[in-house]
Amino acid sequence: MEIINKIIQARANLVLDECFFGTLALRLELKEDPTCKTFWTDGHYLAFNPAYVESLTLAECQGVVSHEILHVSNGHCWRRDGRDKKRWNLAADFAIDPVIVAARMRLPDGGHIDPSLDGLSAEEIYARQQPPPQGQTGNEGDRDFGCGEVRDCEDEDAATQEAEWQVAVIQAAQAAKAQGKLPAGIERLVEEIRRPKIDWRATLRRFVQTCAKRDFTWRRPNRRYVASGLYLPALQSEQMPPMAIYWDTSGSRDYEEARAECAAEIASIIEEVKPERTYVIYGDTQFQHADEFEPGDEIKFNPKGGGGTDFSWIPKYIEEQGIEPACLICITDGLGVYPTKEVCYPVIWVMTTDCEPPFGECIKIGI
Repeated sequence: MEIINKIIQARANLVLDECFFGTLALRLELKEDPTCKTFWTDGHYLAFNPAYVESLTLAECQGVVSHEILHVSNGHCWRRDGRDKKRWNLAADFAIDPVIVAARMRLPDGGHIDPSLDGLSAEEIYARQQPPPQGQTGNEGDRDFGCGEVRDCEDEDAATQEAEWQVAVIQAAQAAKAQGKLPAGIERLVEEIRRPKIDWRATLRRFVQTCAKRDFTWRRPNRRYVASGLYLPALQSEQMPPMAIYWDTSGSRDYEEARAECAAEIASIIEEVKPERTYVIYGDTQFQHADEFEPGDEIKFNPKGGGGTDFSWIPKYIEEQGIEPACLICITDGLGVYPTKEVCYPVIWVMTTDCEPPFGECIKIGI
């Protein structure tokens, strides 16, 4: 079978047997690319290495095409957000391959399957991965992206393309459901598209990255200008200064899934901005426990508590411990007693309810 005909036949079989994948596969333009190892897609092309396609059975080819479709339908072409390319591909594979297997399709390598990661997004899985050794980017050496690679969408109007794909995904899901052939795991994807949430991840990252640029301090004068009678700030560090995170462990907290998602995103942010030290403070009506992480440490949260909710002790604790945070991130439901005075460092409240804090920035998740 001629190489291009094998892919065309695979798409035709999907239209008949798995119409969700088949309908969406027809939206991608086929492109021969001998420089890639397997397949890749960026939301516009379905590119392939002819030698790799030749090595596949028709059933495996159908599985790989479906794999690439899920990368696009899940928005992986638009969501990498500066993350390491190879690790992002691996995380995305773990997020989508169980859907392929559940649909009883075949992947040439068996797919990336880990029951402990079921139901997690690519962002959550990425945050759980071990970073590459210091001095390596994760893109070095073997560039094996499994049976298919997802690449960033580089179209000038990428936002429009993403929106068009979201509409196409909803339509394809409706057609598949009408035939009783909607794959497991797709309904939740469609619901997320229909009821989009505020991109709290982007807001949180922007907040932390802004704080990371606060690399001058007035606490120590710049010695170059002291002799001239000028009191100017000195450069504190090329790294981000310490960051503090308050974790509300009161018994009133809800939306465990939302907070788990937030924890994964914060772990990813810590890895990216690499503050000098990260203080994670757990408490309810009082201090319960604290963890400290330095760059390169494995990030594991260890919440303890379960009583009422009172945030008023947090600034005092931070001051008593001699912590000078570049910022404070508070993860809470917001149902408690707040500090009476605004602190001198930036604060962002990551809320799981509609409560409004008296100061600082606020983002909502899980509501």
